[in-house]
Amino acid sequence: MPRIFFLSIFLLSFLAAYSQEIDLNEQYANIQRAALLKEMDLGETLMETGKYKEADEKFRNVLKNIDVVPANLTFFIGKNSYYLEEFKQSINWLSKYLELKGTNGTFSDECSKLLKESEIKLIESNGGTYEPHEGTDTLFTHNYVDCGNNKVKCPVCKGMGVIIQKGVLGDQYKSCPYSDSQGLLTCDEYNLLLQGKLSPKN
Repeated sequence: MPRIFFLSIFLLSFLAAYSQEIDLNEQYANIQRAALLKEMDLGETLMETGKYKEADEKFRNVLKNIDVVPANLTFFIGKNSYYLEEFKQSINWLSKYLELKGTNGTFSDECSKLLKESEIKLIESNGGTYEPHEGTDTLFTHNYVDCGNNKVKCPVCKGMGVIIQKGVLGDQYKSCPYSDSQGLLTCDEYNLLLQGKLSPKN
């Protein structure tokens, strides 16, 4: 009986210590995330005061170290890239923000305007030609993007649910192999697609 009693005490002590360790790890992760979000805010302030290179450093550091990427960060990097005259990069990041937030995001209107301006600037810098961005990219290889509770517009079919391919006999329509019939992805599917890990449905 005493042996069972001491064993129970030992197990309870172990579980309490393990629980405290998990709590400390969560607290540390929350503190680290809060610090990174402050750094993102500082990057936004630097961008708004015209210090685009310094802002880019802040945004890149946040992207490198944060586990779940806030949707706003995609907008800030896209906007800052526009001012750095990195127009293709700007288009990619701004497109990601619109995929995540659609027309309801805090920055959706400004994002749409900047996206059009970036496309115009890219056309001008390429001597009048512009190949639209197709498919996924390698912007996010290890991060998880915070989509909120919403489904996300599929970047492959652009939210149409079908892919239109030019053929000799005219346009051919094919169901999107990734999205649902409305051209939407769940947040998990969207992140897997960005990382190149989402398998086609058919």
